[in-house]
Amino acid sequence: MREGRLILRIVVLTLLAYALCGLYAAGRELERTENTVQQLEQELTALESANGELRRLQREALTDEGLRQLAEERLSMVMPDEIVFIFR
Repeated sequence: MREGRLILRIVVLTLLAYALCGLYAAGRELERTENTVQQLEQELTALESANGELRRLQREALTDEGLRQLAEERLSMVMPDEIVFIFR
């Protein structure tokens, strides 16, 4: 009878140790996941900020003044009443 109790205790302790190892591993995985979530949230915030800035630039570029400025700077276009001097 004593051997049966001893074997039962060993089995219970082994199962308990196994469960604790699994719990520890799950805790580590949860910590890694929380860190990943935090990094992704920071990245999302930065991307949303950049997106807002790009939308602002888009709105500015679609105004008459913005289109005129883009045409002058990027396409070297001039208004009909302007005089262009080219120096060599």
